[in-house]
Amino acid sequence: MVFSADLEWVAPALIANADFQATIRPNPRCLENVIRRVAGRSARVRPADIASLDLADLAFAIQPGSAAACVRRLQRIVGGRSTGAAADGAPALDRLVGYGAAADQMRMIVADIERLRAGSLHARDLPSVLLHGAPGTGKTMLVRSLARTARLPLVMSSVSTWFENSDGFLGGVAKSAQRFFAEVAACAPAVAFLDELDALPDRARLDARGRDWWNPIVTGVLLHIDRTRALDAGVILIAATNHPSHLDEALKRPGRFDRHIEVTAPRSAGELAGVLRHHLGADLGDTDLAPFAWLGLGATGAIAEQWVKSAREAARGYGREVGAEDLRQAIAPPDDRSPEELLRCALHEAAHAIVGVSFGASIELVSLVQTTERSGVARFNATSAFTEAGFEERVVIALAGRAADELFGGGADSGAARDLHYATRLVIGAHAVLGLRQSLTSLGLMDDPDLILRTDPFLARRVEEDLQRLMEKTRILVAELEKPVRRLADLLMTNRVATPDDVDRLMSEIDPSSDEDRGPAGV
Repeated sequence: MVFSADLEWVAPALIANADFQATIRPNPRCLENVIRRVAGRSARVRPADIASLDLADLAFAIQPGSAAACVRRLQRIVGGRSTGAAADGAPALDRLVGYGAAADQMRMIVADIERLRAGSLHARDLPSVLLHGAPGTGKTMLVRSLARTARLPLVMSSVSTWFENSDGFLGGVAKSAQRFFAEVAACAPAVAFLDELDALPDRARLDARGRDWWNPIVTGVLLHIDRTRALDAGVILIAATNHPSHLDEALKRPGRFDRHIEVTAPRSAGELAGVLRHHLGADLGDTDLAPFAWLGLGATGAIAEQWVKSAREAARGYGREVGAEDLRQAIAPPDDRSPEELLRCALHEAAHAIVGVSFGASIELVSLVQTTERSGVARFNATSAFTEAGFEERVVIALAGRAADELFGGGADSGAARDLHYATRLVIGAHAVLGLRQSLTSLGLMDDPDLILRTDPFLARRVEEDLQRLMEKTRILVAELEKPVRRLADLLMTNRVATPDDVDRLMSEIDPSSDEDRGPAGV
């Protein structure tokens, strides 16, 4: 005798040779009758009380004695398996800050749910969503906020949880996955959230052995997704990943996940200040948080939350309420670099910024605040496709820090390694991919630009010639812009950050009639 929660998990040979097949679908009324017969009294059973339970679970929970105790055992089994978290602690979408366009997309989904309730939208027309973004950008919080705003139960799980809640073998993992989708169906209408979707591997990248093990799991999940989306009760199915490029193509196609929404870190100081205010609550209520946001711009919501926790811990250590300096120290701890090192870094980043703005690029932030990834940054707003002239401007902007090191900082050093790598990729792309040089042949996406250089000595020589030529033009341009570069470096030494307004003001002070202050001579 074989029991299975889903025939998809049973070997076809067993199904073909079975003498008898029976489908058992326990429902609340059926379970109430069973409890009355076993316990001698009635007790109310709700659909959520038996979500995802199989026959073994029911046999364990329903025992002679108290009917109410039977229901409590059912609820404990369901609760012990639920990996979800209540949405009650999340802010409503209209109070969520720092999510930009992603929050707007979620508000559109809430509007669809209201249309469903009004009868003007069919449940099968509800969208499914794939959230992607860097770790710590708040994908889970966004889903919890959606569930609270839509007034729907939230059922959460992850691929890693399927392994944790099973024996780790194929059948156990498959059963854990089935329980999640069964719980979703029992709670519908609901929001279903599957985190860490990239833990399901892309079958196209697996060897034969890995594919044999994973194929039943991935195929089963695909079938469950299709069935869940076909439910008439209405389910908003949402998955999240930090690595969308790692997903199996069958998971990403329309019909499985219709909308792909990127969740980013706060894009502006105003958004980051709003995130800080949310986590601070009433603390520092009269403090303007914009200067603190500029110090940490580029950080994710999770990092901002940790800043606030660290500031409160520091204040508790001194037995006082959290203060502005506690927050400042958490975001930008004291810099242990020497004044000479700081000035060199300031000149380097200032050169990137001033040269970029001289070409019309939109600066987002210039900062000397150290992180684990960088010692300083000049960050520009993203731009779209560019021409051959625009490509050379980008290379010159990337090389400007190196030129400042040579001209004002005592000589080149290894600090410009990332800049050189980026400039090299740009030049390789111009020659081998983008058709911005003499050749129209494109090698496709640059998955491994280093391999291109190693295998094509002629291309490597042309790339080096371009870089040397553009480096010389960069030196000339940075020398011409020395005065605003030094002014911006001085500002960075004082404030540690410079805003777009700061950079624009410095550029506006340049006298175009002065030889000393003349702008770029062209690239």
